[in-house]
Amino acid sequence: MAYNGGSHQIIINHTSIEFYENLKPYVAREPLKLTFSEEQEGKLIIVKEEVNPNGTRPTVKEKSVKLSEHLITQLLRTTSDVPISNQFVEGKVGGSVNYRS
Repeated sequence: MAYNGGSHQIIINHTSIEFYENLKPYVAREPLKLTFSEEQEGKLIIVKEEVNPNGTRPTVKEKSVKLSEHLITQLLRTTSDVPISNQFVEGKVGGSVNYRS
């Protein structure tokens, strides 16, 4: 991406990521998954952990305007010959029932 006279790299993980709560041991349920609304579809989002009495919960903190279908297709089809697989998070983030604060 060209911005402010420089070139910046955007790396797309082609594997979908699921974000889950991290729960304290006394919470008697499975960690809930972060779900995205129809309004968030096609937008760049920033997910952050929010601390609550039961542990932490992933929350969408910021989002962009909706990207065009053409741009989304371009981003998802672009690949790199550089091995970058270790730079991505696993397919599932969170889900611990051993959360300590």
